[in-house]
Amino acid sequence: MGVPDGSSDYEVRATMALTVSGGYYTLYARATPDANTGGNGSGTYYAFEMQNPTFDQTGACAATFVLSERVGGAVTVLYTFTHSCRNNMVMRLMVRPGILKIWADQPLGYIVWNSDISSGQPGIGAHLTPSGNAVASVQLGPLDRIAPATPNPTSVGLSAFPNRIEMQWKGSADNTNGIGGVTYSISQNGSPVGQSQTPDFVDGTVSPGTSYTYTISAVDDHTNASSPMTFTTAAAPSNTLEPRRIGVQPNASYWGAAGEQIDLVSGNLNFSVPLIKAPSRGGWSASFALSYNSQSWRQDSGGTWKLGRDVGYGFGWKLQAGSVTPYYSGYYTLDHYVFTDSTGAEYRMDQNSNGVWTSRQGFYGSLDTNASPPQLHFPDGSFWVLGVESSGNEEDAGAFYPSVIEDSNGNYILVDYAAGLGVGLAESSARISDIIDTRGVPIMTGSFEGWVMEGIHLTPPAPNHTYTFQYNSDAIPHLTGITSQVNTPESYTLSYAATSLVDPFAGQSFGAESMLQSIGNTGMGISHAFQYSLGTGEMTQLTTPLGGVLQWQYRTYSYSGGRNYREVLTRYMSPLSGGTTYQWNLMLDNSPSLHATAAMADVGRDAEGVDLLHHAPLRGSGYLLRGTRHHQYGPAAQGL
Repeated sequence: MGVPDGSSDYEVRATMALTVSGGYYTLYARATPDANTGGNGSGTYYAFEMQNPTFDQTGACAATFVLSERVGGAVTVLYTFTHSCRNNMVMRLMVRPGILKIWADQPLGYIVWNSDISSGQPGIGAHLTPSGNAVASVQLGPLDRIAPATPNPTSVGLSAFPNRIEMQWKGSADNTNGIGGVTYSISQNGSPVGQSQTPDFVDGTVSPGTSYTYTISAVDDHTNASSPMTFTTAAAPSNTLEPRRIGVQPNASYWGAAGEQIDLVSGNLNFSVPLIKAPSRGGWSASFALSYNSQSWRQDSGGTWKLGRDVGYGFGWKLQAGSVTPYYSGYYTLDHYVFTDSTGAEYRMDQNSNGVWTSRQGFYGSLDTNASPPQLHFPDGSFWVLGVESSGNEEDAGAFYPSVIEDSNGNYILVDYAAGLGVGLAESSARISDIIDTRGVPIMTGSFEGWVMEGIHLTPPAPNHTYTFQYNSDAIPHLTGITSQVNTPESYTLSYAATSLVDPFAGQSFGAESMLQSIGNTGMGISHAFQYSLGTGEMTQLTTPLGGVLQWQYRTYSYSGGRNYREVLTRYMSPLSGGTTYQWNLMLDNSPSLHATAAMADVGRDAEGVDLLHHAPLRGSGYLLRGTRHHQYGPAAQGL
């Protein structure tokens, strides 16, 4: 059919009824009336086609999606990818001069530049379609030609560091009755540096003390771009230090007990709950723990910044072996990587030697990007295969996670992940779906049932899952259970509560978040319980499986330049049933740029501490455990 405005610019959108495997389902653009992708094909066209959707035994569906053109009797594939499929999924194809954009049940599409065909009509088609499958409904619409509103430069908030500039701004809306789907395109000194689905961006490609000019445009689904918002700012000098430090680093000083690690320089509370130790042959194993960090907020001249995330384990929590995130100086030019360990500690990997990236920040691994997928190697000879990329609308989109964890002798553990938000295809989020270790490999029995003869060798059937993970149906699916399939007590249930999040400085609203409330070990009948300060997401109380209670109070500390962070001020310990409450005060110096010394003071009488330098008990009142910045490479602390 023709397009109402008489042009050859439009979108074709179709809903697919899929109940069984098989068939080919096609959206056409700029096509002649005889366009057909079946057999040898005919006509002239652009075609976006879902080929042979296949359902497995679990009901999951996957298909190959192909964008192609037929010109002069020759078919050329312009882009192809694999993606999940489902009943009532939506496919979209948009065409405008020089640009094609395709979607396969995704919030974000793929853009392909091509101008080989200048005119023709939209349409749909299907062939080899099994009974029960069909193109259920079709929508044809003219191109949206009006750009979204231009972002307001007076709304930009900036926070500069020596190796990155963080920016946030008031979001833009699409035009009235527009196509929607606004994203933001960011350029640095005239060159593209990235895109963002939300009105914020971190440019990690800057040099200390250097000035940069940025332009930001709002772009809708039909690639209409607003007028650019332009501003100039500079990275901080090289001697500017970052007060915030999360996770647990080997060259830092910490204090705490029972999974608690209070950073004696930044005042961050890190708390870890070990969940799984997946063994392999030879006594080697990989551990997985839930880890929380309290420093989720920053306030400065650029406004209030929510630094905490939720990828499926509750605000501020992570469950991972680790991850690697790339940062680009353009759409395709790598600038550096950041390695995040299981505790949340981050290490910048910016030393590149022929595609092998290393860090100068106390992490001694190396990232080999020549391998496909990339491999992260550790000094003991073990390595990770980074076969999973978080995608779609995930808060950590772009981060890579290990799908294979292998030691130097070839023993390995497999990790699978759930689908990312808006992606549908598995292995595209940080949410672990199952773990397979050496106990998941079937044991040879006398019947050899399921084994396959290959030459003179018997090959066992596919390995079984050692641990399986269950998630709820929240907007961000949250982990609700872990089941051990090998009869170990490593089975858990997790609960959450929704809260309206506000910042701890001015009480500004930041929407709703899910807070992890409890972790129950069903195998052992014990649990951890957590409480948080009202609305801010800062953990204020932990009840241990044996009934003890740890509590924390926080304060706001202002550094030079008006940059404010939250840090632990006081820590308490008491039995759940009542009795004496013990108190420790974290005394950090009043340095304007970075805390250089810290003391943990036990204010109780007849208290008992430990001299961490000589591993000897200390008895009496008022003893201090003191750490200093210049001792970070030595003992964890000194007893005075």
